[in-house]
Amino acid sequence: MEQLASLILSLSRLIPSANIGHFLSIVEGIYSISSGGVTQLNISRYSSISYRSVQRFMSLSISWYQLLIRMLVVHLSNYRGVYLLVIDETVEDKAGKQTDKIGYFFSSKLGKVIKSVSFGVLSLVAVDKRKSYVVDFTQLSQDASKTAENKAKKVLKAKKKAQKKKDKAAGKLTETRPPGRPVGSKNKVKTKVESESSRALTLLLTRVLPFLASVLIHPTYLVGDGAYGNLTYCLLAGEQNLFLISKLNCTSVLFYPPKAGTRQRIYGDKVDFTQLQDHQIDEKEEDDCIFTFFQIKKVRTRNIGQFINVVIIRCYHKKSKKTGFILLFSTDLTLEGMTLVDYYALRFQIEFNFRDAKQYFGLSDFKSIKPTQMNNAVGLSFFMVNLSAILIDNMKEQSDFKFLSILDLKTCFRAIFFSKHLKNTPILNVNNILDPQNIAVLEYLGAINMFNKNNIMPKVD
Repeated sequence: MEQLASLILSLSRLIPSANIGHFLSIVEGIYSISSGGVTQLNISRYSSISYRSVQRFMSLSISWYQLLIRMLVVHLSNYRGVYLLVIDETVEDKAGKQTDKIGYFFSSKLGKVIKSVSFGVLSLVAVDKRKSYVVDFTQLSQDASKTAENKAKKVLKAKKKAQKKKDKAAGKLTETRPPGRPVGSKNKVKTKVESESSRALTLLLTRVLPFLASVLIHPTYLVGDGAYGNLTYCLLAGEQNLFLISKLNCTSVLFYPPKAGTRQRIYGDKVDFTQLQDHQIDEKEEDDCIFTFFQIKKVRTRNIGQFINVVIIRCYHKKSKKTGFILLFSTDLTLEGMTLVDYYALRFQIEFNFRDAKQYFGLSDFKSIKPTQMNNAVGLSFFMVNLSAILIDNMKEQSDFKFLSILDLKTCFRAIFFSKHLKNTPILNVNNILDPQNIAVLEYLGAINMFNKNNIMPKVD
């Protein structure tokens, strides 16, 4: 494809000139792979370069965030809408002990902690296009401090439980703290809590935002799931002049601002979720559920030490007659409620990036264990996801097809791969293509172990 070649050549400043041809061959090889997974060996089988050349390329030091953003500049040059930054983590199970930063991370898909590698990923969402493009990533290491803290809490809890059991057996009354705040206590200054996830987000933002600004892309909001809905990430977003959009726990208690004239009070009256009629902004009915949207633009919670803009979504299920609540919030106190809901819903686009990278482009297949090779394998998989989105958009503009997928794109490249093999097979021509020997060659075209160096099959009886 001419578009692919022009896109890859436009990135020649960020990849050594001696390797740009290999990069193009690797990209074509990944698209042509039909089975076996996207490993370095399989890439060499479906591309025009050797296995050793693929290994040399994967050992290069490549600035993937610059590569990913530069590729988007041309594609989004005419876009004048709102940009969002979305942060999330992806976990991939990995065996062995030698893999860099391997540890035990929680897998939301399996619902438990597994031996794996984890990556923090930052993507750029074009709101009007409704698409997410990965712009940077970093590998996370197991948070040793958090693990030690959790172990210490478990030990302390076990000791208290054992002591309480002994006191009960001895007939002693356990001392309880009197109600109310202890005399002389002071308010704690709320600051950021350092963790592996917060350090990774700081690294990604400080690396990506200046580069985005240099190409005239200025995101306004940082969107994250419920794991990022706390004070630490509100402060991190504020330091980078971004507003945070995230989710609160459904059991969170909300407080109105204190009434005028009240001295030395931070929290006002509690928000009563049964008395929200005055704050209703919309109502929708989908399947068996009725969703009612309420917005309060200035409230506080105990775990976030600043005013936030909250949208409360009440979900009523007709059949079971049960009611649940979803709490979304933003640090932008002027953001309209339904816009906040729409921006948070766009967060899920990054999950499609993870799905495509794992399913088609080797994020779940790489065998590398060294940091550089792992970084290149992950960077290449996300690069392929972005590249596919761009190529599909261009194909839609140049054809009458409204619905195209990555499978359609891979089919096109696989056809090109087979046609090249047909053209380079010396025993095939128009006159003898129907001979039994030649039909056998066509039947096994693309097989890995069934050809010799001259692409000639053994004789057929």
